[in-house]
Amino acid sequence: MKWLYHFLGGVYLAIGLIVITAAMVIAGTFIEAHTDSHRHAASFTYGSPLFGVLLCLFFINILFAATRRWPFKASHIPFLITHLGLLMVIGGTIIKNFAGTQGTLSVVEGSGSDQILLPGTYALHLQKREGDKTIAVNVPIDSAKHPFPELSVKVTSFIPHVKETLETWIKGDHGVISGYPPFKEMPVSIGPWSVSAVSSDDIQKTALQSYLQWIKSRQPKLVFIQDLQRNVFLFAFDAAGRVFSQSFRPEELRSYIAYDEGYGGYTVQAAIPTLSLGKGKRDAMTKQLRIMMADSPPLAPPLQLLDNACKEAGEDFAEMLPLFLDEWGSSLSLLFPTNRTLPHPLDKVMRRLNNHPWPRGAYWTALLFDRLENPHFNQEDIFRFFNKSPSEDNIRGFLTELAQQTFAVADLLPEPPVAVSTTPSEQARLLSAYFRAYDIDYFLLDEAADNREDGHFTIETPITMRYEQLPSLLKQENNRPLITLEAKKGVRKQTISLSYQPYGTGFKWPILNGEYLIRFQPRMQTIPYRLRLRQARQINYPHSGQPYSYESDVIISRAGHPPVETTLSMNRVYETWDGYRFYLSGMAPGDDGAVKHVQIAVNHDPAKYVLTYPGACLVTLGIVLLFWFKPKPKNP
Repeated sequence: MKWLYHFLGGVYLAIGLIVITAAMVIAGTFIEAHTDSHRHAASFTYGSPLFGVLLCLFFINILFAATRRWPFKASHIPFLITHLGLLMVIGGTIIKNFAGTQGTLSVVEGSGSDQILLPGTYALHLQKREGDKTIAVNVPIDSAKHPFPELSVKVTSFIPHVKETLETWIKGDHGVISGYPPFKEMPVSIGPWSVSAVSSDDIQKTALQSYLQWIKSRQPKLVFIQDLQRNVFLFAFDAAGRVFSQSFRPEELRSYIAYDEGYGGYTVQAAIPTLSLGKGKRDAMTKQLRIMMADSPPLAPPLQLLDNACKEAGEDFAEMLPLFLDEWGSSLSLLFPTNRTLPHPLDKVMRRLNNHPWPRGAYWTALLFDRLENPHFNQEDIFRFFNKSPSEDNIRGFLTELAQQTFAVADLLPEPPVAVSTTPSEQARLLSAYFRAYDIDYFLLDEAADNREDGHFTIETPITMRYEQLPSLLKQENNRPLITLEAKKGVRKQTISLSYQPYGTGFKWPILNGEYLIRFQPRMQTIPYRLRLRQARQINYPHSGQPYSYESDVIISRAGHPPVETTLSMNRVYETWDGYRFYLSGMAPGDDGAVKHVQIAVNHDPAKYVLTYPGACLVTLGIVLLFWFKPKPKNP
């Protein structure tokens, strides 16, 4: 026992501990430099149980080294002070490792919180409702078998790293709309709409092909197109040929619907404008035309041509133009169809057009659009005219440009190769071609009406997650684990997979028919301080959008103490009297006017002011005294 006592307090053990500790610190430095992961390095070195054992052995070695000097003498005082300081510093480090806190507090502008997340820990956050109250628990996954008395949760599998992708309208390789069976490339019918879903690496080309297919059938059409990054683009072509488009990007989901606060699941919604052409819009346009015509304004050539024909037929131009556009629009054709029977007043007007010469461009435009609507038209030839995603304005612009270019070169072209009939419907077709060259079509009825969109056709799809297993990353902080759980209540069971949400901000998924919500996240801990975020801001360099710094105005309060208002920034830390430190670690988004979400790092060292700092002072004092009381050499 005496030998063991002197060994534990001896210099050989001290040297051995110093060498082993130095080797571990050096190894940890190289591991962190190679992997760029503090957590990876700590798991093997200064965060491992072995490092804790080394600290305890250092404490024992220093304690026994001091007690070996018993009985103490006055000359031992510097030595004892130095060793007491070292014991206090090491003791404070051990206490911090076991009782300290290192976590992240997430808070949104205008709100507050006293709950921090402990990084690197795994827990389940579950909640349920009892009457008007919500009961929430946060339990480690290894003790989550009975988070509530009636509910048991069992972890059946654990995958270290996965890629998580949010799925909206296309899940796997099938499209899904709530209330309807899944669909794929072959279209299905939902009311009057033809619906299909495709995957493509060329969204523009696929959308244009869908529009050209709509031209052939004239049936309202919904197309969901998914690119290689699993972004989904919705294109809708309504009965009047108008195009509506919307994007759904998994990483930038703008909005979603949480039914029953999440207990009923989550969906995304698309409200597709519908257009109806009818008497109400004709009346609105007629009223505006009569006001305009009262001043006898100059008219574009095709409008002047129609006005002259109306005067010859004894009809009102302000009524005939909306009627003509309405008949054209309801025909669902690029130009007025030749097989359509005209209302009597409009028939009279079109017959008078035989008395007026037509520009050659009108004939060639009509022939060109006939070819465009032909089912055998080579679709590749049309793609080069589109250099943006198809939309209503882009398609109308293309048709107008096509007609204008045809009119521009018409005088250089020979006489039309096909004779054009002089029937009223043929005259109406030539007039519509003339109108196209001046960007006049049936959408003017919408612009004349007070409300362009008469209604909406609304569809929804549930939000789901897609997981792909990947090799674990050396930087452990970037790994996203996946667990599979079996939740059981009585005879009911449900299996669900959950990916790790490191900031506790992901979806809480309903289980067991929406009785509970669950999320896989870090463990939570309540601290004695509550932080309320008043305002967060990003400070940019002058005349630049590049961020220079981030600041957050917070109110820090504790029961029994007056609240403190302070500003946290990248280089400004707030520290409390009992060892809590708060500093800003992240903020999103950076856009002005958007509600900011701030991450505040929280560090607590309970022994800092009791042991660590006083111990450091004692070590300094002891070293000074060691040199002060150094024995003087004796004279020979």
